[in-house]
Amino acid sequence: MAALFRRTGAAKPPPSRPPDYHQYRDPTGTLSGRELGLALWFVKHRALLYRLGFWLLVAVSVASWGYSLVRFGSYLAQYPRHQQLQRELAQFPNYLPLHAVYAPAALEIRSVKLLPGGRTTFDAAAEAINPNERWLAVARYHFVIGGAETEPQEETVLPGRRQLLVQYGIAAAPAGGFTVVIDEVRWRRLSPRDFPNLPAWQDERLRFAVAEVNIRPGGTAPDSPLGTAIQFKLINQSAFSYRAPRFTVGLYAGSALVAVMPLELESFPSLAGREIDQRSFAPPLTAEAVEIFPRFNVYDPAVYLPPST
Repeated sequence: MAALFRRTGAAKPPPSRPPDYHQYRDPTGTLSGRELGLALWFVKHRALLYRLGFWLLVAVSVASWGYSLVRFGSYLAQYPRHQQLQRELAQFPNYLPLHAVYAPAALEIRSVKLLPGGRTTFDAAAEAINPNERWLAVARYHFVIGGAETEPQEETVLPGRRQLLVQYGIAAAPAGGFTVVIDEVRWRRLSPRDFPNLPAWQDERLRFAVAEVNIRPGGTAPDSPLGTAIQFKLINQSAFSYRAPRFTVGLYAGSALVAVMPLELESFPSLAGREIDQRSFAPPLTAEAVEIFPRFNVYDPAVYLPPST
C-alpha cells in the first residue's frame, strides 16, 4: 500500500489549458466567439496600436509640412521670374512685322497709257507685274480719265509674270490726266506641297508662240485691207489643251506699246496653231511686233480640255 501510495502521489496533475474563447457561447446571443477574440486582441495590443497611430500621424505631418516648405521656398526663389512672366502675359505681341514678312508684295504698276482704239475711241492700258513667286493675284481695277471713272474690271496676274490691265472703248479723249486705280487684290497662296517647282509647272502651261507676223496698214489700193490688218499665227506649244482661252494682243513699236486688242478662241488644242486676222480702225499704226498675254488662270482646272479632246 505504501508503494502504491508513493506512485500515486508522485504523479503530477496535467497543466491547465487556457480557456478557448471560441467555444464561448453567450447566453444572450449578442457576442460571438470571434468578436470576443477580436476584443481581447485589441485590449492586449492597445498600447502598441496607439504608438503606431501616433508615429504615423507624425510622419504624415512632417511630410506635409516638408513638402509645403519646399514648394514655398521654390516659389520665393522664382518670384522674380513669376513677376516677369505676368508682365509678359499682360502685353499683346505685335504681329505686324510678321505680316510684312509673310504677306505678298504689292503688284507693281508700270507704264499707264491711253492708246488709240478706233476712229473716235481710245483704249487704256497699264502693265501690272506680280513679283511674288507663290502668290496668285486677282486684281479689281478701274481707270480715272479726265476725272471720270471707268467701269471696274478684273484681271488675273500669275506669279512672277506681267499682265496688261485694259479698258476698251473709251468714248472721248480726256481733258485731263489719266491713271489706274487698284480697288482690290485677292491673293491666293500656292503651296510648295502642291507645286514643288512652281515656275517650271507654270511655264509648261504657258508655251505660246507668235509666228508669221504681218501688220499691213489700210489704204486706197484695191488689195489694201479695210483698216490696219494684224495677221499672225498663234501656236500652242504646250502639252495642254484649253477651253475658250482669252488673250490680250499687245502691238509694239520697238519696246513701246502702241495698241491693244482682245482675242478669244473657242478652243486651243495642244500643239495646234491658229491663224489670227484682226483689224484696227485706229489712226495708222506703226507697230512692228506682237506679244500675247494669256488672260486665263492655269491653276483653275476648268480652263483645260480633257486629254482626248
